Amino acid sequence: MTKTTQRTLAVAAAAVLLAWFTLRTSRWLGSYDSVAAAVADSWQTVTSNGMLVVMLSDAFLLFLLIFFWLARDARSRGWVGLRRWLWIAAVMSLGCPALLLYLAFRPDKLNPARS
Repeated sequence: MTKTTQRTLAVAAAAVLLAWFTLRTSRWLGSYDSVAAAVADSWQTVTSNGMLVVMLSDAFLLFLLIFFWLARDARSRGWVGLRRWLWIAAVMSLGCPALLLYLAFRPDKLNPARS
């Protein structure tokens, strides 16, 4: 599979995921009178279900691992300063769609001076 094909597939997957996340979030918010009511109900659900707490704790640890890996990977590829932190902010706020875009468009070669 060529690099162009991989990038195209990653961008397509990111677009589909972002559309799905946006649709589900808007439907979730639409089922409540306000954002505060949605958050309060979600918080009550999380705190009343021990397994859900375990799953969210695991997801948070994965989130932290991705944060540190992304910071290190971007620096090792020569992306420093604002560019690196913008990618980190995008991945931390948008999740998988932004991570797929990062993987598709990051430089191929590691910068030996920075690794």
